Amino acid sequence: MKREDLRGDRLVDPSSAESPSASESRPFRILLVCHANICRSPMAERITRRMLRDVFGYAASAVSVESAGTSAISGDQIHAYSGQILNEWGINCEDFRSRALTTVLLDSADLILAAERTQRAACASLRPAVVRRTFTLHQFARLAAHAAVHSSKVSSSVPESFHALLRLVDRTRHLAPPTQSRVDDLADPVQRPITEFRTCAVEIHSSMAAILRAVDQS
Repeated sequence: MKREDLRGDRLVDPSSAESPSASESRPFRILLVCHANICRSPMAERITRRMLRDVFGYAASAVSVESAGTSAISGDQIHAYSGQILNEWGINCEDFRSRALTTVLLDSADLILAAERTQRAACASLRPAVVRRTFTLHQFARLAAHAAVHSSKVSSSVPESFHALLRLVDRTRHLAPPTQSRVDDLADPVQRPITEFRTCAVEIHSSMAAILRAVDQS
């Protein structure tokens, strides 16, 4: 029986995914960034980890997912509403603690996904060398969905598929239909009702689902 993703869309049967072999390349590292690393990026981190397992099964261990905040105070717990929503979705977050964004984290990341253009710019300002692998979450989902149309799958491992998608996005981003810049932002729900946090979680899930579909085709 195939497992279902968190909102009911059918994805890939993880039982069909092979365990990662010794010949696979090092883990592909995803870094999710927001302002304080207590609302959006923690939800994105934990939702992405769950979705990776649902889609790729054992092979998901070849992808590392972490988060940080451009103005975070290291050691803070997740926002109560973010934690509540993750718990409702069956995702454990009791061990989460916030982290401040550093050049070390940026340098080690293969793909950096920011909540908003403001944080994307902060990442590039802190470490200009990462600019070509730094996007907002919604932006990368949009570009990845467009790039997947041009893909001819040749990758054999999950990290290789992520790397292939990143290269394809870089080559085809100029072909993607133009859109208003604000569409690429994930709104900050802080100091808003829990309904805004729920909307945020659903948006994270939707964008990540688009990304993982594109990865599966790369």
